Amino acid sequence: NMYRIYEALGDEKNREKYYTEYQKEYTQYNDVNNKGLLKAVDLILDEKKGEDRIAKERAIKFTSIASGTLLILLISLIYFYFRNKKMKKKKLKLILQKDILIKEKQKLESEKISISKKANENQFNELISLAKNNSPEFLVLFEELYPNFVKNLKEINPKIR
Repeated sequence: NMYRIYEALGDEKNREKYYTEYQKEYTQYNDVNNKGLLKAVDLILDEKKGEDRIAKERAIKFTSIASGTLLILLISLIYFYFRNKKMKKKKLKLILQKDILIKEKQKLESEKISISKKANENQFNELISLAKNNSPEFLVLFEELYPNFVKNLKEINPKIR
């Protein structure tokens, strides 16, 4: 402001002196102000870089966790798929074995019935043969083949021999 006053008064020497001082101080002020602005901009940029770095780290962590979870899920699905497939094969094998065992059981039961019939026929034929020969072993075999007959007969007539 002093250089403007001297300029208005027409004092060129003092105007020049104060104008030079004004220029010097204005330059220093601008330098200090610019340094402050640069520091503030640097701080803002550093803060922004820090936020970007944190955001990148979070994105990497999220991606890692998501990838790990998907990998575990995929492995689990594959494991359960093959386990289920294996169980189905075992189940089918057991069903086939069960069918084979049922058929063998039916075959053995029919053989048992056939053998039982033959044994009964043989015992019956032997019983007839003993009866025809009037053998004392007849009564023992008869009681063995028809255990309730003699008991029921004695109930009807207790004096029978």
